[in-house]
Amino acid sequence: MTVFTPLSIKFIARIKTILIIACTFLLLPGCSWLFGDEGLFPSRTYDYLSVEESRDLVLPDGIELPAIHDQYPIPAINTSPLPSAEFEVPRVQSLDSAEQKGSVKVQKFDQRQWILVNASSGQVWPLVANFLASNQIPVAVSNGNRGVIETDWLKDIRSDEVEPSFSSFNASQSNSNRSSSANAYRSGLEGSRERYRFSLKPGVQKATTEIEITQQATTATSSSATPASWGNASSESKREDNMINLLAEHLADSPNRASYSLLAQGIGSASKVKLLYDNSSEPYLSLSLPFDRAWASLGLALKKANFDISDLNRSRGFYLARSNGAASVKEEKGFISRLFSRSKDEEATAAETLEFSARHNGSNLIIQVQSQTGSSLDIKEQTVILRRVQKKLS
Repeated sequence: MTVFTPLSIKFIARIKTILIIACTFLLLPGCSWLFGDEGLFPSRTYDYLSVEESRDLVLPDGIELPAIHDQYPIPAINTSPLPSAEFEVPRVQSLDSAEQKGSVKVQKFDQRQWILVNASSGQVWPLVANFLASNQIPVAVSNGNRGVIETDWLKDIRSDEVEPSFSSFNASQSNSNRSSSANAYRSGLEGSRERYRFSLKPGVQKATTEIEITQQATTATSSSATPASWGNASSESKREDNMINLLAEHLADSPNRASYSLLAQGIGSASKVKLLYDNSSEPYLSLSLPFDRAWASLGLALKKANFDISDLNRSRGFYLARSNGAASVKEEKGFISRLFSRSKDEEATAAETLEFSARHNGSNLIIQVQSQTGSSLDIKEQTVILRRVQKKLS
């Protein structure tokens, strides 16, 4: 009969502990054998990096091809090719805080005016609808895909006064009691009447919206005699001015823009100005505006970008401008570079005359820049200058 003493029990327990630790160390390398790159169950996390685009499916003759389209098409990237050897990383551009101070602005050009809002059309649409609903203005047409809101005919309009129907509305604005303005916007068929059309369109910059308002008046006393179509201009420009100012104040006083309209997402919020590159890798700006407004917008953008315009020729399509020193045309240097650099380079840069050429191809204004005096600008310098102008276009 074998009798285990306390000493032998402790020895057996120690042997078990050593065996368990030894087996653990032996099994740990086996994890890579099972789940490593060369194991039985390799990880598929980064397999998408090596996937190549396959050819389109070709069906045999006699079989009709169904309507097949790519669910996730890969867009073409139009950008400048990178240097083959090395390149210099550009400095981070400073934010234009001054341009973002006013989120709502009223802009005018060539007897046209509109409200510019620094928000997408999906955010602005509920604010315009709330402006009409809070003042009990009846709406006849509301089309989010087209970005159009048309009011019903409003009565109590007298042609001998400038702002008769907005008197109570202005009073209600100051007293924060908008319900009293409902009497000024009752729909009916008696006497002089008017209606308004609100058109929302994407602005020049990304995530901006332009709101145009058209006013139409009539003295018809029956619905059959009322005008059926809208004109390009308002019947009374002063009443259009009044409505634009009232809506702009409402949008500026809105506490937040948390709401979003899915109905207005078809309006789009893409930028109308893009920095692209041609076949020879030369950068240029593409501005999707009519020539008259695009030409005026370019001149205003040059002034906002701290350029002094010395000459211009609309028929030939060019602006001659110099940097006024507030912002250097060349890329800004660091503190150490400025400390040991000479001021002659800065003076030559400020005195350099740049030629901004602008030609319209029927739908877009193509803007390029080159140096008229001194050495020619390389691609990086042209890109920096055009980006400065791009942020100021509106």
